Amino acid sequence: MKKVKLLIGIGIALSAMIITGFSTSNNHNGTRHASGMDQYTDSPPDGAGDCTGCHSGGKTTPTFTLTASPALGGSNNQFIPGTKYTFTLKLTGYSYFGFDLEIINGQASTSLDAGTLGAGTSTQKIANSGAPTNITHTSKINSTTGGTFTWTAPSTGNAYIYATIMGVNGDGSTSGDKMASPYELTLTPQSTVSVQNVEEAGNSFDVYPNPIKDHFNISYSLQSTKQVEINLYSIDGRKVATLAPSVEQSAGEYNQRFEMPSVARGIYLVQVVQDGQFACKKVVVQ
Repeated sequence: MKKVKLLIGIGIALSAMIITGFSTSNNHNGTRHASGMDQYTDSPPDGAGDCTGCHSGGKTTPTFTLTASPALGGSNNQFIPGTKYTFTLKLTGYSYFGFDLEIINGQASTSLDAGTLGAGTSTQKIANSGAPTNITHTSKINSTTGGTFTWTAPSTGNAYIYATIMGVNGDGSTSGDKMASPYELTLTPQSTVSVQNVEEAGNSFDVYPNPIKDHFNISYSLQSTKQVEINLYSIDGRKVATLAPSVEQSAGEYNQRFEMPSVARGIYLVQVVQDGQFACKKVVVQ
């Protein structure tokens, strides 16, 4: 039986996980079962195969969709380093599904996490010492509603997502289930920022004084706790400096003072990222 593979130049792979409501007679040596099993993505570090050894008999080959918010960019499915993405996974052909997923930094048996995974709707994060972190279901997932997880992209390098997804009927046995068809996708880091894209994003902030001589202030407000990062880009979209690395900030009003990095005179872009949503303003450096 073929495996579902997701390679997202960052690398994505979902592995079939056995789901709540499924038989628990085969618990894979006592590891997780109905509430998800990790390290079954068939990634190079796992090397454990997929779920077809236990699940079979399904007549329909399911299909699935994996979408990211904010959307991955360009024809090459690029991600913005340091950005937090929310992935939504849905499936057609079966009432329910389960999965296992890793996002790793290479395609070798020694590869580890690329970026940081986080649990979402109907999913859990499972950390493994000396092995990639896994995201899998907590119980059978309604195929229409779907499940979600988060991923904060790494600062450098590609990421590879390996995953297997199993469409299931949820009748309490391992029969009548089938894995989805293979899927491959490659993601690469975006080294530049599009002025048009960053200016249409939804975060409001102010930069003053502008023009800038040696220092400036950035003010913004948060309605809830968020991860905030502030960067400086050249007008052609090249990252010049990280003014403030990503840090969690509580709801409230903020006004931060910055020294302008040693750069040539000209026009630059100040970017403020809030939980992966970013906005940009043009500034003039004198």
